[in-house]
Amino acid sequence: MQKIVVLEGINGVGKSTIIKALLESYDNAIVTSHPGSTEIGKELRKLLKFGNFNLSGPQELALFATDAIGFYNQYIDDSKDQLLICDRLNITSTVYQRAKGVTLKQIDAMYDLLIACGWMRTIDKMIVFNAPFDVIQNRIKKPTLVEQDKIQGDKKDRFESAGDEYLKKVHNYYCEFRTDPKIRSMLEKFIDLENIHEIMVDRDIDSIVKDVKLIIDS
Repeated sequence: MQKIVVLEGINGVGKSTIIKALLESYDNAIVTSHPGSTEIGKELRKLLKFGNFNLSGPQELALFATDAIGFYNQYIDDSKDQLLICDRLNITSTVYQRAKGVTLKQIDAMYDLLIACGWMRTIDKMIVFNAPFDVIQNRIKKPTLVEQDKIQGDKKDRFESAGDEYLKKVHNYYCEFRTDPKIRSMLEKFIDLENIHEIMVDRDIDSIVKDVKLIIDS
């Protein structure tokens, strides 16, 4: 049976490095990104990260919903003996689009749309990576070698270039999922809350990967 593991976290927490280590440990693992794993998702990712225009929060939310529906239809398949590692998925919209002014009511409506369009599968595990804000700032300024491979030349994407005020909002929203009852109620549509874990990444990478693997294998 397919196991779905979602890895969440703000830019700079080191997801790319962690995912690289996981692929070396699990022979049956594949990785998807949201958006970016479907044909339309690849184009949406370019627009969202490097487009020379400003989209409103609701416009971005609609694009994320489009990609999520295509992702579900293309990748969710319980007939496969597979570890599906998702580089972001559900919490992302409650964070990045919310930082651009989208309300929780609008995000919840998007979740209901996904369910109405056929999203029935429960996520097995969700791991949210976090760190103190000053650590995040330093990592964005000095990306790891793995993260540098994802940057177009020397150009940072729109999220990393948005400034500290925006990044601070995103960081605060990533912290709120633990205690905000509205967000937890929304996430419960896709995952049992006991299967959401948080890992602090202000420590050595080997110990982080070890903890991630323990969660995945549990």
